[in-house]
Amino acid sequence: MINLQFLSKIKNFNATIAIETRTSKDSIKHFKNSKQISRNEYVVNGNHYRRLIDRNDFTNKLKYYGFKIIHTRESTNFSRFKSDYSNEKPCLVRYILKKS
Repeated sequence: MINLQFLSKIKNFNATIAIETRTSKDSIKHFKNSKQISRNEYVVNGNHYRRLIDRNDFTNKLKYYGFKIIHTRESTNFSRFKSDYSNEKPCLVRYILKKS
C-alpha cells in the first residue's frame, strides 16, 4: 500500500503522482479460485495476493493528507486480459495527484 503519510511529509514535494489500483468493485472476489482473507484482501490460485481499494475511503485519505486530485476515473476497460482462469476485466481506478 502506498504510504500517503510519508509522501505528505516530504518538503518541497512538487511531483505529479499517478496511481492505478483495483477497487472493491473488482470481479476477482467472485472467482472460484479466490479466497477472501480479510474485508478487501484476497488470494487467487493459492499464491497471488490482491488488496482491493475502497475508492471513497482512498479518496478521503488522499484529501486528508493534502493531495489535490487532478483526475480520477474508474473503469473495467483499462486493462482487459485473458488468463488460464478468466477472461478478466478488472475494475480499476486511476488517479493523477499533486501535493497541495
